[in-house]
Amino acid sequence: MPIPLKRLNALRTGRSLAAEIPANKPGRRAFVVVVPQCPSPYEQPEAWLYTDRQYGSVRPTPVLRSPSFITGFEVLRIEHDAQYTYREWGWDADLVLADKSTRTKRVLVDAEGEIETALAPWLDDVETLGPPQDHDSALVNSPHLGRPEEYPHLWK
Repeated sequence: MPIPLKRLNALRTGRSLAAEIPANKPGRRAFVVVVPQCPSPYEQPEAWLYTDRQYGSVRPTPVLRSPSFITGFEVLRIEHDAQYTYREWGWDADLVLADKSTRTKRVLVDAEGEIETALAPWLDDVETLGPPQDHDSALVNSPHLGRPEEYPHLWK
């Protein structure tokens, strides 16, 4: 089944998508996250527009001006101890990342049409993809996942 148009449009505007999936062991939680690879709103502000507040944010939401700014997509599978919720650990993502039991797998794809294939080993129903904010995980929204050199155990 293809990714729903509403979800593709979110990706095309620079937003990530996530879904919870079964973990490999009891007492753990696992997620897939799809992240569009696009310029930072701080480094290339001309690539972005700002909309009304969304997802309970107190600031305007940045929206990519055009999908042409997307250079590919990062598909992540994240698994961590179930205790690492955003409510309890959200600002301490570095501590969650430092936990030697936390694991991440990463697949980089060049085009939108390759996302489903990259998700297929982990996610059965692409309809379950939604905003990362819907998931109470300290890592689903973490900007630190983009630095594999800092936490090499994550990628084993």
